[in-house]
Amino acid sequence: MTQERAWYQDGFIMIFVVLSMIYIGCMYLEYQWSQIPRIYPRLSGQVVRPMLSMPDFSLELWHQHAGNLRNGVMSVTLSGESIAENARHQTHSFEVWPPNRENSITLKFPLQRFDQESELKVEITLTAANSHPSYSSFVWKGEDWTEETFYGVPPTAGQ
Repeated sequence: MTQERAWYQDGFIMIFVVLSMIYIGCMYLEYQWSQIPRIYPRLSGQVVRPMLSMPDFSLELWHQHAGNLRNGVMSVTLSGESIAENARHQTHSFEVWPPNRENSITLKFPLQRFDQESELKVEITLTAANSHPSYSSFVWKGEDWTEETFYGVPPTAGQ
């Protein structure tokens, strides 16, 4: 006596359906991830020399993405002979970061000394909920950014 079963009671068909759903779900997640933009921060820098204290390296950072960045962290690391040991790294976290220069973030790094021949390497890592993680690297020498190759968007000097 043979018993006919419904299609969903057959084990092989159910395994095929489950594996197909997993494959379609993975393809959809990959598509969604590919639609997220990679945001590189723009920056401007200058050396501020007060009369009675040590100089500071001032960085102004902003982005020009079409919308706000949400729930993110921007990490800035400076390396070079001039930078003070305890002030090489600063982190800025944000819930909402609107675009354009009027919403910029200013970070100041104290320098032990500064001369025109010393180089400061600036490395920026930006992660946000609505963008891919990005890494940028720039070199400051004298009073301007060097022409060395950098990864990211070209910086501007001064403010």
